[in-house]
Amino acid sequence: MRTLTGFFFNSLLFIFFSIMVINATEEVRKVESLEKIMNDRIDVHHIHLPTNSYIYAHDGQMVSEIYRDEYRIYLPYEQIPDKVVNAFLAIEDQRFFEHKGYDMPAIVRALIANAKSDSIQQGASTITQQVVKNLFLTQEQTYNRKLAELLYAYQLEETYPKEKIFELYFNSIYFHNSIYGFETASQYYFQKPSHKLSLAEVAFLSAIPNNPSYYDPILHSENTHERKKIILEKMLEANFITEKQYNEAIEEEIVLNVRQKIDLYPDYVTYIHHEFRELGAEKEGFKEKVLNV
Repeated sequence: MRTLTGFFFNSLLFIFFSIMVINATEEVRKVESLEKIMNDRIDVHHIHLPTNSYIYAHDGQMVSEIYRDEYRIYLPYEQIPDKVVNAFLAIEDQRFFEHKGYDMPAIVRALIANAKSDSIQQGASTITQQVVKNLFLTQEQTYNRKLAELLYAYQLEETYPKEKIFELYFNSIYFHNSIYGFETASQYYFQKPSHKLSLAEVAFLSAIPNNPSYYDPILHSENTHERKKIILEKMLEANFITEKQYNEAIEEEIVLNVRQKIDLYPDYVTYIHHEFRELGAEKEGFKEKVLNV
């Protein structure tokens, strides 16, 4: 009976892969050439993440925080707490420091787990692939996009050390409410830097990027707590934390302390923006162009 079941299961997998190959072949015909995909639209050698600017008074008091669509406080890898790194490795990509951008064992495990459950219970995107998706590509689920994601993930691994890739991930993931990057989330939701967070708070924030709307800690904290527990379990399984640390983190009460954007004198700041724009335009030699906009 066991042999028959195994044969049946393997047959289903073979059929599944066959269908995938047929569909992929049709999609690949539409995919641009490898050289065009890699070079035409995206330059992985020059990556810039926009960060906040600030206006200070003469006594050092912050008057205004300035940002457009992305509220971000950038933190280099050397300043990222180990427990934050371990939380994301445990839940997202435990072989991050070993693979070359994509993780075939994880892909196989995800396929088997999803086949057994008859649903999509596990994904297989590495941290590197998520960086590529967050910075360069769309969120659409097509073979074209997935192929581009794998190719760019490999190129990213060839271009940057692992620490830099994790740094980009740490600072680009979305935490709802226009918040980008873990350090920004720490200061926004708890009003303290990430190195002062407890293990429970780290796991709580690490839950959000998986589905920022569903795990919004302000509106759906019960969902955030559920995933926090899963993250702590994964950290325990990976030996990143002890059972005592796990139990303490589970029992710890999470208290949000949401921070409001600083904008003390909006009318004055608007005037400063206008003056700064004109001065910058004059210095750079395109004042007439700016004035005509």
